[in-house]
Amino acid sequence: MNWYIAKLIFHIDIENTDTVAQFHESFRTIQALSLSEAFEKAQSVGKSEECIFQNTRGNEIRWKFIGVNYLQYATLLSDGMEIYSSTLTKNNPDEFIRETKITSHVISTHYIHQEIHSAELR
Repeated sequence: MNWYIAKLIFHIDIENTDTVAQFHESFRTIQALSLSEAFEKAQSVGKSEECIFQNTRGNEIRWKFIGVNYLQYATLLSDGMEIYSSTLTKNNPDEFIRETKITSHVISTHYIHQEIHSAELR
């Protein structure tokens, strides 16, 4: 098994507010046999952490997983451990979501192609 670092992006939607769009970045450790498996596991972690709850003012807060926009081989200790996170405010949330989804797709496509090519060389 190998260790990887994945950055997960979440959109934080607060009901009935005029706040600027917020996004949360979370860097996670992922243990997997390959980059493509690490990507799939990171996607699964992100989807599993989507949630809806109410804040103290009674507003519905929705955390929606957008995608993985960073994935790198690493040497760390525990699977799924958060190693960094931040919450972002964006004036153009649709553009940020679109860019995150594109980057996530590129990472997925790149690593799957890379693994197929590596297997062909063996």
